[in-house]
Amino acid sequence: MAVKYITDRRVEWIENVRKTVSEYVSVVQSMEEMDTAQIRDILGKVNQISAYLKLLLNFSGQIDEIILEIMANIVDELQEDKPDFERIHSLLELLIQHTQIYLKLEWNRVKREVKGRRYGKRYQRKETIELYEKMANQRNIEKLDIATLWAK
Repeated sequence: MAVKYITDRRVEWIENVRKTVSEYVSVVQSMEEMDTAQIRDILGKVNQISAYLKLLLNFSGQIDEIILEIMANIVDELQEDKPDFERIHSLLELLIQHTQIYLKLEWNRVKREVKGRRYGKRYQRKETIELYEKMANQRNIEKLDIATLWAK
């Protein structure tokens, strides 16, 4: 019974993260067509979504930290007098990619735990490396320094 409750809450949390990141990306992308004054007005909404995501994520998780750092870089760029939307689009793509891996790992954790299997650090590390390598291969990235994720 406890496993079902925890699993249900984790699935809700995964969906909440997915929807919130999607909203974040959508709001930031809509800012490209705005002038500086409009961007300043909408920046409050971006900061609100960022704060909510910070509260959803684990401040000490390795992929969580990457996601939060990307979001901070996006906000920094949006605060510039003339935001570089080419850079922002690249950062948004990175945000999506890291979030995809993050959510896939969480989903895999749910599936293992439902079966009564443990999702330990060693297994998570192996799976994380496999997912990052798969993503790098799909995007023709020559070298992906995955070791930095596990340097801590």
